[in-house]
Amino acid sequence: MRYGFFVLLTFTLIGCASTKKEGKNPFDALTLERILVVGKTAQSDIVKEFGSPNVVAKSSKKGQVWTYTRMSSSSSDSYGQVGLSALGAVAGLWFLPSASIGGGSATQSSNSMDLVLIFNEKHLLSDYSVVQTKY
Repeated sequence: MRYGFFVLLTFTLIGCASTKKEGKNPFDALTLERILVVGKTAQSDIVKEFGSPNVVAKSSKKGQVWTYTRMSSSSSDSYGQVGLSALGAVAGLWFLPSASIGGGSATQSSNSMDLVLIFNEKHLLSDYSVVQTKY
């Protein structure tokens, strides 16, 4: 009887497990504030920090527009299920009927962040914006 209690307790603790995964914000405000200085930050500084841009286009003022896109996602799963199947004696002559209690939930969300950088003809940062989308 004592072993049955410990088995039930073990299944209960395992069955009520929860997992959560969350991505980190690739363009946090402190990093952007430290790196992006209008009129001073050069394109080479940006490449060192963020790597190559996803999109490069010409601006209307003889400069360039760089766009960086970063995706992150988060998910949370929670399941609370306890189940016992036929537990029998060593001789296999008697069985405990199966019982089950269940439930669970799962949620997911995605984030998209676009960093748009505008450079002048001297390859210095002239303006930038961050667009964040959650879905």
